[in-house]
Amino acid sequence: MLLSLKYYNTKINKACEIVKVLNKLAELGMPNITAIIS
Repeated sequence: MLLSLKYYNTKINKACEIVKVLNKLAELGMPNITAIIS
């Protein structure tokens, strides 16, 4: 149980990192990427 929780936590953290990177790209003038995802 604890291992699976840790596993999902890392998955969620990875997803958060990806979102942060996408937000940075959007700020730099790539709004079409966020439009595709959302």
